Amino acid sequence: MTPSLEPAFTWLLPLTRQGKLAPSSVEQVMRDLESTLAVPPPPLDEPPAPTAPLTGLIEPPPVPAAAGTSPAEEPPRRGLAIGAILGERQRGVSRQLASALCGVYRCVPRLRVTTAGTVDFSKMDEHGVEGFLFGSVTRDGDLWLALATASPEPSHTWQLPLTRRGKLDPGSVEQVKRDIESALGAPSAPPAAPPMVAAAPPPPPQAELPAPTAPMAGPVESPRAPATLVEASRARAPAAAEARAVPRHERRQARWVFAAEAGTFVTNRSLSYSGAAPGPTPLLRGYQGLVAGPCLSLEVLPVSPFTDHVLLAGIGVFAEYAFSQGLETTVGSRSYPSTFSALDAGLEWRVRPFSSSDLALVPATSYRMQRFAVTPPFPGLPDSSLSGVAGSLRIEVPLGEAVTLLLGGSYTRWLSAKDLVGGGFFPAGSAYALEVDAGVGVAIYGPLSLRAMGFYDTTRYALEVGPRPLYRATAAGDSQVGGRATARARF
Repeated sequence: MTPSLEPAFTWLLPLTRQGKLAPSSVEQVMRDLESTLAVPPPPLDEPPAPTAPLTGLIEPPPVPAAAGTSPAEEPPRRGLAIGAILGERQRGVSRQLASALCGVYRCVPRLRVTTAGTVDFSKMDEHGVEGFLFGSVTRDGDLWLALATASPEPSHTWQLPLTRRGKLDPGSVEQVKRDIESALGAPSAPPAAPPMVAAAPPPPPQAELPAPTAPMAGPVESPRAPATLVEASRARAPAAAEARAVPRHERRQARWVFAAEAGTFVTNRSLSYSGAAPGPTPLLRGYQGLVAGPCLSLEVLPVSPFTDHVLLAGIGVFAEYAFSQGLETTVGSRSYPSTFSALDAGLEWRVRPFSSSDLALVPATSYRMQRFAVTPPFPGLPDSSLSGVAGSLRIEVPLGEAVTLLLGGSYTRWLSAKDLVGGGFFPAGSAYALEVDAGVGVAIYGPLSLRAMGFYDTTRYALEVGPRPLYRATAAGDSQVGGRATARARF
């Protein structure tokens, strides 16, 4: 067999925007090289290859094949299909998985093993695919990944953090590779080719060889190249010892930047007194009635887009506002127009103690205002004009992929507590408020969820009677028991 500078195989392959080959193109070149180079060695009585810019490689005699197999037969590699990753950024995760797995496993396009967008296990059997990998980005920005092998129920799932650029860190990629190998078994690779022995260059040719008529596919591999395609793919990947996993304290704790809620609330307000006694003016009047209206809230994590640090990424600001609609106060046979409003705004710190869980602790401090007024004022019924500072803690506990348990509590020190304190009813006193709430959130689609909450809020007054009191009481309580339902969106 006389060697020739005429290329035995040529490729015309597209490059990515980064000037690199796509994983599928690399796989194509590797398969073609393997099929082209796996040929019997030349007869020993033929002269060696003539000299040229290329130096030939002499293959040693083939190793006898095992009983029952032909020398050219190669064990097929295990088949794997990578499905869609919903919500990923510019297919960054899909490219990472394909680059890490398709050099070791035989990757089959997902369209060959799906029907109407759903994995078809009969097609997987037909194409020799043993695993189907698919996933989605959760509402908090983590990657949920699953491996299906023989049934729609995944045989293995992962919950992995993504970097600020929406990709997996090297440690997570290595973890997925190890777990897939454990689930499917070690990948079946083609047998190692016998080592190539460099031949001594023959004497110079008598005449110049013609120039090649097509561009060369690439330089001839030196004897130091990996002996098999699997080894070649592993040589391109970073060693496990060099793959740096992102430390937990550097992983992003807050995956969203902006959240908004809108809905409605209803509450039963009850105002009562302790130690009340008749005075020179009409008796103090209490209040009992329903209050309902819209409620809105907003959360912004302004630092999150610029850092992954756990102590900084969760710092945010928030505001909540609720007001009544169509509220009236009935005294005797008459109804008086009334208004109610509540505002809470401040700083919060959203902390996720465990990177593998959506559990969140949200301590906050804020400034609060609460107003209740009857127009015109009714004798003996105080309006409420409260303002002060509050400290609160909210807890979000995931109960599966779609449901979250919501718990919270707060303490408010009212710095101004008119009209009962210093507003014409009692000259001095103090007031504070306690609030607890609980409910659930249910994810609907993507960033959208629904929340239903119940709450109990009570303001306690300590009243001081002056030397010539108009009203007599030692304490008062203003309580609210109710609930709210909201729709929430996070971006």
